[in-house]
Amino acid sequence: MPMLSPGVLLVDDDERMLRSLRRVLERGGFGVTVAPDGAAALDHLAHRPFEVVVTDVTLPRMSGLELLEELKRSRPDLPVVVYTGLPDADTSEQARRGGALIYLVEPFRPRELVDAVTVAARHGALAKTRVDAARLVPPTPAGSQTLGRTHARRARLLAALNTMSLHQQPIVTCADDALLGHELFMRTDHAPFDQPVPLLQEAAALGALSAVGRTLREEVAARLHDTDPAHLWFVNQTPQDLEDLTLLDPAAPLTRHARHVVLEFADCAALAAVPHLDQTVAELRALGYRLCLDDVGAGFSSLNAFAALAPEWIKVDLHITRGIERDPARAALVSTLCRQAHELGVLVIAEGVESASQRALLADAGCDAVQGYFIGGLAPCAPCDRRGQSGI
Repeated sequence: MPMLSPGVLLVDDDERMLRSLRRVLERGGFGVTVAPDGAAALDHLAHRPFEVVVTDVTLPRMSGLELLEELKRSRPDLPVVVYTGLPDADTSEQARRGGALIYLVEPFRPRELVDAVTVAARHGALAKTRVDAARLVPPTPAGSQTLGRTHARRARLLAALNTMSLHQQPIVTCADDALLGHELFMRTDHAPFDQPVPLLQEAAALGALSAVGRTLREEVAARLHDTDPAHLWFVNQTPQDLEDLTLLDPAAPLTRHARHVVLEFADCAALAAVPHLDQTVAELRALGYRLCLDDVGAGFSSLNAFAALAPEWIKVDLHITRGIERDPARAALVSTLCRQAHELGVLVIAEGVESASQRALLADAGCDAVQGYFIGGLAPCAPCDRRGQSGI
């Protein structure tokens, strides 16, 4: 008999339900281990790895939600599917906040369970690959402390924002070198805030990230008149921007161009802390925005935020592509990342492409598009009249 995969740990105190669900999952191609309660489940997990845990909410001694809490504390990358025959709003919200990737309500069809576990396994595999990729990316250096009174620091930040300009870098498809779009990068004329990282670090320290995001969106909107319908503009935003109501305002300047805009987020762990992330994402998509995740973070926050964001694109960091032609392990990692992303319907863009050999290797690995200095460097966008200044 062929080996079944991936390994699923199924937890339920109802022996009849265990047999029934085990049969459904094994027919779906999964290897299944059963546990009658949370303690037995934790014992199994202590002795072998599993790809997915599927648990009932109602369990003796340790409830399914308590098991979920323990799993997210000890095994944050392990996807958990929770089901219940006694649904209520509180249980659903607790499961979501606790880190359940999928919440099912009985009765569900066998196909629903198989599909849920399939999706969970794919998300878990991609999360693990992104953790492996994260080890290749150096941490962002901490910003130096900017001394001075708060009002003086705010004045310096505002002066920098008043000089904001945009640079653009092309992104092309691997299949035919067609122009997919451009990523936009903000710059200012005021050191040390002439680069995005120190600017955003200072804005975060002053509680002004949303003001930076609004200024950037206004600057982008001022340039997107008469845009080619097939052309996309990748605009970097922070998770805090998702809590700014102006991002969701149908009358906001950038909203009018939403179908041409891909909002790009880099901090997946912080995304998980955004209240009602799934609802916000649905509103953004209703306005016409598409989403990109430029992050190879780790942990259940990363796993669940990725699922809630459901990005159309994910980006491979330049620290991973750099030197890939001399490192077969990096090439294999990118190939795995692409395969797992494609299984979830996500396209992959590789950053930092600096040679023809890199481009060819990344295309062979399965990347859908590439950007970098080999494709085209950063070019300043034409200046335009400012459309207003967001206060900080």
